[in-house]
Amino acid sequence: MTSVEIREFVKDNGNVLTNQQMAIACGEPRTRISSAISKCKLSGDIKLFGWLKSEQPTKANVKKGLKRIFDKVDAIGKNQARESMAMGVATSGVGGMILSLPSYTCAIEKLILDYTRSSTNNLFTFFGVERKELAHKEMLATADRLGIEFEGTSKKDILYTIERAKENDLAHVLLDLCGQVHKHEQDIALTINNDIIKVGGLFCITLVRRLACGNGTKFREKIESIIPYDNNLFDSQGNRVTQIDQVILNFIKIESKGKFELVEEPFRYCDPTINDEGKKVVGSKMILIMLKRVK
Repeated sequence: MTSVEIREFVKDNGNVLTNQQMAIACGEPRTRISSAISKCKLSGDIKLFGWLKSEQPTKANVKKGLKRIFDKVDAIGKNQARESMAMGVATSGVGGMILSLPSYTCAIEKLILDYTRSSTNNLFTFFGVERKELAHKEMLATADRLGIEFEGTSKKDILYTIERAKENDLAHVLLDLCGQVHKHEQDIALTINNDIIKVGGLFCITLVRRLACGNGTKFREKIESIIPYDNNLFDSQGNRVTQIDQVILNFIKIESKGKFELVEEPFRYCDPTINDEGKKVVGSKMILIMLKRVK
């Protein structure tokens, strides 16, 4: 890594990781980390490094800091999903407000602006939802740094905003939920049934390809009682469509009632993540579904 890259890394992670952990994560000697810290202190970029005085070094803190690193470096599938959503929005021909879950990165919002920056019209405004206090503050700071203007934000659950949106209020809804479909049944159903997205607008959903026992099993059984599992269903690449994927897609088909159609075949990916010991391991299997309102 260059000296500038190390300094940027230290600025982003100095309050989450120890010097040794940053050295391991960067693959650089501790001397280079220490040098970067000294330069940041002199320039006033950061006033506090290492563990925050108010909290102890816990596995959760380490995991949070390390996950940030791999989110930037190894999230190949996630980045491809973001590219697909951003390009779909930019070429949709539908402008207006976009409801999204930006987190602290505002990555999808930045991509959309990058794709449409050459336009002479202000095509999109954003409404960002982030429940966690710290992540919400970081989201606003990131947006300010990147020149992203939020028309509004909320610290409440995404369902709170969906329930209060009016018909045709939104150009697009981008829900990077990353949870199991049965836990977001209301979020998805109300977005579709309340007609809050304009005709031609996109509804993009990212979900984990898993259904836990209990409520997940009941949800699967409910969907399969309407549209049974098809063991002979294959995608365009010749891969068998799994039972979980069929449950997700059939749930959306049932709720859509012909108002939404798939823009393209669902995108499946699996990026590495960090376990509690700070080691990189295989992450969750994910699926991106991009829908377009047609009526």
